[in-house]
Amino acid sequence: MKGEKSSQGEWGEFGRPSLPRGRHRLTPAEVVENQRQRLIVALADSVAVRGYTATTVEWIINGAGVSRGTFYEHFANRGECLAAAHKEIFERLVACIHEACAGEKAWVDKVAGSIGVAIEFADSFPNETRLLSLDVTATGNATCQSLAAKERLAEMLYVVRGTPGPDVPGLPGVVEMALVGGVFSVINWLLLRGESLAGLEPQLVYLVLAPYVGSSEAVRTAQSYS
Repeated sequence: MKGEKSSQGEWGEFGRPSLPRGRHRLTPAEVVENQRQRLIVALADSVAVRGYTATTVEWIINGAGVSRGTFYEHFANRGECLAAAHKEIFERLVACIHEACAGEKAWVDKVAGSIGVAIEFADSFPNETRLLSLDVTATGNATCQSLAAKERLAEMLYVVRGTPGPDVPGLPGVVEMALVGGVFSVINWLLLRGESLAGLEPQLVYLVLAPYVGSSEAVRTAQSYS
C-alpha cells in the first residue's frame, strides 16, 4: 500500500495525500479532493504540535500548501475542518480493521489482527491517531466524536466476540468500551511521549483477550504475536 499510485496522485501508506510533481492529468474534482485531504492532514499535524486552541487557519493552509480561499471553499471554519478530519481519519482506521478481520476466521485472530493494524496505523500516522483522542478541553464537538468512535469500535469488538466467541457469564456490559478505551489510551500515551510502538501488539492482545479467555490462554495467544 505504501507509495501506491491513485488517480489523485501519489499517496503514502493508508492514504496520506500529496500532489504529483510537475504536470499531471488530475481532473478538477480530483484536485479538489486532494486539497481537502491535505487540509485534513495539515490540521492533524498542527494540532499535534501546537494543540487545537493555538491551531489557526493560517497554520492549516501553510501546512497544506493552499490558499485561504481554498480553505473556505472546503470548510466554514477550523471547527468544521476538525470534525471532517476526525471523521475521515476514523473511517480510514475502521476500513483497515475490517480488512484485517476479513482475512481471519477465528475470533481471537480477528481481535489480534485488528489490534495489529491499529498499531500499524498509529505508527504510520501518529498525528492523525492523536487527533482521534483529542483532549476534552479542545472542543466539545471533537469530544462527542471521539466517544462515538470508541463506542463504534466497542460494538465491533462485541460483534466479533459473539460470532462466534466465548460466552462469559457475568462479564460486565461495559467491558468492550473499557477495553477499547484502554487500547486508545495506551497508544496515545506512547505517542505523546514520542516512544516506539514496537512490541506493543502482544501486550494489547493480552489486555483485550484476558477477560474472555483467561490469563493463561491470553498469554499463549499474545506470545504468538510477539
